Amino acid sequence: MGYKKRKKDKPKKPNDDWSKHVFHADQTNALFEAYYRHLVPPEEWEAFLATLRTPLPVTFWINSGSSGGATRDFLRGVCKALEGVEIDGAPVSPPTPLPFYPEELAWQVNIPRVVLRKNEHLKGLHEFLIHQTAVGNITRQEAVSMLPCLALDVRPGHKVLDMCAAPGSKTAQMLCMLGGQHGRLVEFDPEAVVGQDRGFIVANEFDLDRAELLIFQIKRFQQLYPLAMFTHHDARAFPGLYLPGPEPGAPDAELRYDRVLCDVMCSGDGTLRKSPNIWRDWSPRSALLLMHQQLRVALRGAKLLAVGGRMVYSTCSLNPLEDEAVVARLLRRCEGSLRLLDAGGLLPGLRYSPGLYTWRVMDHDGVFYDAMPRAEDGAPLGREARRLRPYCFPPAPEEARALRLERCMRVFPHQQNTGGFFVALLEKVAEVGDVDRDLSDAEDGAEPAAAAPGHKRQRTAEGPGAAGGSAPETGAEEREDGVMPPERGPVESP
Repeated sequence: MGYKKRKKDKPKKPNDDWSKHVFHADQTNALFEAYYRHLVPPEEWEAFLATLRTPLPVTFWINSGSSGGATRDFLRGVCKALEGVEIDGAPVSPPTPLPFYPEELAWQVNIPRVVLRKNEHLKGLHEFLIHQTAVGNITRQEAVSMLPCLALDVRPGHKVLDMCAAPGSKTAQMLCMLGGQHGRLVEFDPEAVVGQDRGFIVANEFDLDRAELLIFQIKRFQQLYPLAMFTHHDARAFPGLYLPGPEPGAPDAELRYDRVLCDVMCSGDGTLRKSPNIWRDWSPRSALLLMHQQLRVALRGAKLLAVGGRMVYSTCSLNPLEDEAVVARLLRRCEGSLRLLDAGGLLPGLRYSPGLYTWRVMDHDGVFYDAMPRAEDGAPLGREARRLRPYCFPPAPEEARALRLERCMRVFPHQQNTGGFFVALLEKVAEVGDVDRDLSDAEDGAEPAAAAPGHKRQRTAEGPGAAGGSAPETGAEEREDGVMPPERGPVESP
């Protein structure tokens, strides 16, 4: 039996310049740049592109009332300890609280992750983040990904539905809000949390692999775990759940939710900073193939929402076809039963751009359209032009103002050193009819959805991209949350 020769120890390399830790793939895409030039203000264009080509900072929120004060005190101590420290000639930026998150319960570390892992000066901070994540005291989550739950303003006693829940960071955030406010746990008897008095959250995920990750994420919150129920359904046709009648023999009542989160599948170009493969794969076709499915998830969420309740429609895409166009179509079909709310007051300190009244549509060939193309002189439309539908285009100016589309929120990465995100906060003011019954791909003339690169790819019986579950191509979201999935096995029920 032979043996391997012992390898000689290689000399350790000195600390590299921080810029060498940035992903240096080809971070260009002619179609992407041509499309977003008409959406980003000209004076901000260079800052927008430069930010997209840098890695995201590490961000997390504190979710334990008992140790939340100690965690904040530690972070304040780290800030003082890092004053004047330089690495490779560059000053270290200490952790800072996110300005839009209440009570300094969310923090940002403006240090590339690879530097945080490898540098001796930052070893204590890195070990602290790992330990606190493992025991459930903090949850790593991208800063803009925290916005939908803050806009929903979940409170104890609410009945909450998360329609596309994996990998679970938003579910965890809302679960902690059920136990207190803004992530702080209040003192309560763990034996008394089961039931409707404290509220509950239904976390739905269509993809079984990611559903396992979702459950693994939530199990860290041992006291609040009984408030969560996990389901595995296509969000476009999420079934009604029923509660027992108030008296024996009384008919069961269909459950209506106080809060609904529709963080739908999307093309994901707001995640370019953590998913650089999107530079290569981005195409305007992705939004065209997804927007019909996004609407179907939102319509089902609106149907299940209680009158007076609130729903957030959100994407990590900056594309108005997946954002304002879907919201406008949702409001039209609900015929006054939903209205847009201004979420800006709920997020003081957040820099964002208001929703758009108008936008242009680009096909896969890079051709822009301001209205539906029509065949001229008997010449047929090209293949890419035939993919366009009337609902891709903005509503008339009068309708856009009536719908209050400016109340939507779009966060560009350069505005606050974050990822890109879109949030629309809606309130249900009356019951909606069967708005999703006659909605089909054939009825709307949409082509069946196909695989779209980026955030929340789907695997369904109808093909990729069709259902309201999620399975990202790169696994970036799992790493973002700081939680590694367990070994593959059967999904555990709570």
